[in-house]
This record gives sequence, C-alpha cells and structure tokens, in this order.
Amino acid sequence: MPERMRVCVVGPLPPPMGGIARGVALLASRFRDDPLFRIEVIDIAQRWRGVHELTPGRRLVAGMRQVTAGAVALRRTLAAGRADVVHLNSAGGPGVLRDLALLSIARAYRRPAIYHLHFGRIPEIAGRDSREWRLLATAMRLATAVVVLDGASEAIVRSRVPTAWAQRLPNGVDLDRLPAPRRDPGPAERTVLFVGWVLPAKGVEDLLAAWRTAAQPRWRLLFVGPVDPAYLRSVTERHRPPASVSFLGELPHADVLAMMGRCDLFVLPSHTEGFPNVVVEAMALGCPVVATDVGAIAEILGDGSGVVVAPSDPAGLAAALRRLMTDPVRRAELTDRARARVHRLYRLQSVLRQYADLWRRVGGTRQRNLRPPAAEPGRHRVRS
Repeated sequence: MPERMRVCVVGPLPPPMGGIARGVALLASRFRDDPLFRIEVIDIAQRWRGVHELTPGRRLVAGMRQVTAGAVALRRTLAAGRADVVHLNSAGGPGVLRDLALLSIARAYRRPAIYHLHFGRIPEIAGRDSREWRLLATAMRLATAVVVLDGASEAIVRSRVPTAWAQRLPNGVDLDRLPAPRRDPGPAERTVLFVGWVLPAKGVEDLLAAWRTAAQPRWRLLFVGPVDPAYLRSVTERHRPPASVSFLGELPHADVLAMMGRCDLFVLPSHTEGFPNVVVEAMALGCPVVATDVGAIAEILGDGSGVVVAPSDPAGLAAALRRLMTDPVRRAELTDRARARVHRLYRLQSVLRQYADLWRRVGGTRQRNLRPPAAEPGRHRVRS
C-alpha cells in the first residue's frame, strides 16, 4: 500500500460553529481513516474574544495571538516532516496578515500550499484596489493554488493575479445524514426560518423591516443562531417585532436541520457571504429559499432553484417573501428544482473527491519548485 499523503489543514475548529469551522471539522472527520490521506489540523479559531467583540483593540490583540500560535504550530509540523501539502482556510479581512505569515512559512519549508478563500467579497475588494486587495494578491502569489467559491471571484483572480492557479470548489452536504422532511400539508401555522449569527451583516434588521409589510396571517418568523443579548435588546427596542417573531438562540445542528425539514420558507438576507451551507441544507430538505445576491448564493440557487434579491433592500425582500408565502404552487416548484440541483452538484462524496484530486495535483508540485500544475479546462468547477 502506498504511503499516505500528509495534508496539514490550517483553519478554525468549533466552537464556535461557524461555516469554515464546520468544514474543517468535516474534512478531519471524513478523512480520518482514509487509506490515501492523513489529515493534521492546526486550529486557528479565535477563542480569546467573542464574535460580537469587534473593537479594533480586541481584534488586534486576538489577531496577534492567533498569528503567533498558528505560526509556531505550522513551523513545528513542517520541521517534523509531517506535511506534504498545506491547506490554509481563510475568511479574509484582517486575517490576510496572518495568511501572509503562514504562507511564507510554507514557502520557506518548500511545501506546496492551497489558499482557500471562504468569502465572496473578492470582486468588491479588487474593484477598490485597496490595501486589503494588495495584501490578498500578495498572499495568492505565495500559494501554489487559490481556491474560491464563486465564478465572479474565480474570474477576478485569473485576470488580476494571472500567476495564481485559481480553482473553484463548492462546499458539500452529506445528504445521507439529513433528516427526512416532515411537513404538515395543512398546519394551523406556517414558518419562515432564518439560521445564522444574529448580526447586522446577516441582514437581520433588513428582515425585521421587511416582515412589517410581508407578514401574513398564521405565518411566523423564527431566528435561530447565536445572538449577543445587548444587540438583541437594541434590535427589539428599535424594531419592536410583533408576536409572530421569535429569537430562539443557538441550537444543536441536528435540531436546526429538523427545523429546516419542517419549515415552509428559508430566508438568508446577508450583506456578505461566501458559500453558506445552510442554503444548500435548506434546499436539500425541501425548503424554498429566499436569499441575497452575495458570494456564491446566486450560483447555488441557479436554474430557478430559489429566489435571489438584492442585499440591503427590505422592500425587495418583503415582496419576495410575500409572494412565496401566498403562492404554495411556486413554493412546490422551487422545492423540486432545489432538491435536484443539490443532488447533482453538492453531494459531499463528490466534493470530497475534488478535494482529494486537488491535494494530489498540488502535492506533485513539491519536486517542481512549487510551480502550479497546468490547469485543465473544466477541472474543479461547478457551473450554474
């Protein structure tokens, strides 16, 4: 049996249960006993501050501690010869400074590195040609391959950083582990469900404003996800949501999936996203989706698999919600299309094979001065 390829995955592990953390934990779990790959995870989750602690000072201190801890762990792993490939996961922003340090370490130890960007702001950042973009472009040039989540980001990287080997890879959903949908065809009350961090960037206040005009008799709106008590008090004081609105806080993932399988409509009005797994999970569980055109969402909901609205537009969001709440035939059409699309494009087994193929191809560059392999047309891409 050939020796297993050693992949050092650098990224956050839960808690908290964010999208990147879930993905890193999933990779570690699914490849644990794989005969071809051995995964070692370097956890760079910022546990020194909460997600709501956003003051510059706290962010700076937390970031410095994170860079130091991650750099020390990566140096030890590479110096001990425990990695053939480094797979660095990033949410961008201030974290790009950390990424530069970690990618430089991988380069110093002559290990090929995959730079996996889990955010959809790349076209916006590049358009501003800001310091953030220049740092991000420098980090891309240090990497052997750059993985993005959507077609617009892929096009920007290919045109603005032509020396980078850009690949588009989706997230995957384990369809075999999803619960069976249990919708009551004639319930006394129907549900619109939001799942995510209850933060301004998730469009929470847009949704509350939209609900004032979109709400229908016997429909309720549920918010599920971590929420800072001070922010929740502020939001409720400003928007005074009606009795049909409830904030349930953070729930176990299994409970959230069960709720998706029972709800009648899923909404994600974010101002920024990468590739939100909750959208794909809702689609797979037969829940029609209304979401904003950020990150990879428009591609996920392609082929008429959901309703895409502009971000930061409560009136447009209200119109979309109102139409679907009053049109059960349209909801059923979206359900059928969404399920078919998820099974065709986002099955976890298929996505994991793409990861393994990418690791093998990038791992082969170690003996070729870390030069990216030639891209093959159509490889590692998901078309809408």
